[in-house]
This record gives sequence, structure tokens and C-alpha cells, in this order.
Amino acid sequence: MKNKSYIGISFIVLIFGIWVVKELRMRYDNGNLVQNYYLADSPKVVNEKNITNHQEIYAKASFFENLSVSEIFVKSLILVVFIFLCLYIIELIARYYSKVKSIDINIARKKIKMFFKTLIVLSFILILLVYFFDKKFSGSDLVEIGPVPAFELIDQNNKKISDKDYLGKVYVVEFFFATCPTICPKMNQSMLQLQEEFYGNPNFGLASITIDPEHDTSAVLKEHANQLGVKHYNWHFLTGDKKYIYGLANKGFNLYAGENNKAAGGFEHSGLFALVDKDGKIRCRKDGQGNPILYYDGLDAKGVEAIKEDIKKLLEE
Repeated sequence: MKNKSYIGISFIVLIFGIWVVKELRMRYDNGNLVQNYYLADSPKVVNEKNITNHQEIYAKASFFENLSVSEIFVKSLILVVFIFLCLYIIELIARYYSKVKSIDINIARKKIKMFFKTLIVLSFILILLVYFFDKKFSGSDLVEIGPVPAFELIDQNNKKISDKDYLGKVYVVEFFFATCPTICPKMNQSMLQLQEEFYGNPNFGLASITIDPEHDTSAVLKEHANQLGVKHYNWHFLTGDKKYIYGLANKGFNLYAGENNKAAGGFEHSGLFALVDKDGKIRCRKDGQGNPILYYDGLDAKGVEAIKEDIKKLLEE
């Protein structure tokens, strides 16, 4: 009877313990709850409709998190089976110990049980620690290209945004201009796909830097963002000094940008996306030959799918 009670209590503790750790790790990974994160902004930026939308997103995010309950149950079941085996082994060892030492079987059982209880508790603590920190210490296979160049620009809300504002977030950088008649619309659509894929995740961001800052003021970029249907809190359309931006593009990110009167729209620029991790490092995957691809093709569906996959990897780091 005591053995059955011990098994039942152990099962309850396991389920409760793993659930608590799961919730703590989710909060630790996200930094803050999504709804609180969005509500932290000023009323001018987040209106009542946006608050409702973000609360709905948070509810959906919580629902998807709960899909892993089956996995937690299976792991817990395995641990309970392990406890059954331990109890069986305890009985066998106790009988052998009682026979060899010529002591009462109940005393032998008590000593052996104490030893195994200690062992199980230590094992349980170790399992929880591994479960909690597995994603924190498991790096992805993505290559580190180098640190993102320091920058400070003005976004569509006339707010200063720097690389430091993106620390702790995985984000994607593109260079474009609002009146671009060629590749920019496709690049913007690819960025919209990323917005939809990671909408509601406060640890993800986007940075669209104009290479035509004389035309693309904060007001123009805000209108451009509204026309595109930009909804993500961390998608900033950035403008500033032209010389500064060109240096940032060509020397900082090594993504080509330049003026050309013969080009459609008067400018030329790369259609590639830069992927930056939470620590401000530019990252990428390797190609089939094992060479770093450096950047992701924002004009190609395969490139967009590739960056989606790698964003997920970096979010889990």
C-alpha cells in the first residue's frame, strides 16, 4: 500500500513539476508575456483595436504551447515506469541484503528505500535542469559571420532606433526605397511573409532601411508601412543621413546600395536579407558544399523558406 501511495505522489509531483518548468521556461524565453509587451507602448502607437488583436495572438500562442502537453505526459509516464522498476529492484535488493546481513526484512527495505529515494530525487532534479536549459545551451548549426554594424536611425514613428534596440531579438535587415519600381515590392512581400510567420513573437523583429532618405522621410515611410499592412511591433522602417546609410549598407552589412541615374527609380541595391541573432551577430546557413551563404535571397521563395527555418533555430537558442 505504501508503495502504491509513493508511486501516486511521485506521478503527481512529476506532472506538476514539469508543467511548472515548462511555464517558467516559456516566460524566460519570451522575456515578458506577449500581451504585456505590446501594452507597454504608448497609447498613440497601440490603439484599442491593436490591443485586442495582440491579446488574441497571445491566446493563440498559449494554445499552441499547450500542444506539447502530450509530449510532457509521455515523458512523465516514462519516469513513472522507471519508478516502478526502482521499487521492484528495491524489493529484490532488500531481500538479498536481509539474507546476507541476517537482519529483519523491514529494516533492510527501509535502508534500501532511503537510498533509492535519494537517488530518484537527485535524478528528478537533474532531468528538470536539463529540460529547462536544453535550448539555452544547444546551439544551432548556423555560421557566425560577424557582429552587426552599430547603427542609429529614425523609424516611421519618428523614433530613434539603434542596433541596441534589437538586442535580445532575432531580426532581418533589408535595404530598399519606397518608390522602387523593380525588386523592392517583392522584397517587401517576402518581409510580410516573415511578419505573418512570427507575428506576436516579441523576440523577433524586422528592419527595412531606405537608401533614398531624402525622399523617404519618417512620414513617407509610415504611409508606406500602412499601405503594406505592417502590423508587427518590431518592424521598423528606418531613415537618416544618406552618406551614413550607404556606409552602413556597403561597408557595414556588405550589401550593395548606390545611386544610378540609368537604373529604374534612380537607385541600385541588393535583394538579399541579413539575418541577425539575439546577440547582434550576423548568422547564416551553409550551402550544399559546406560554404556559408552569407545572406538570404529575398526575391526567391526558397530563400524566404530558408530564412524562416533559420529564424526558428535562432529563436530557440
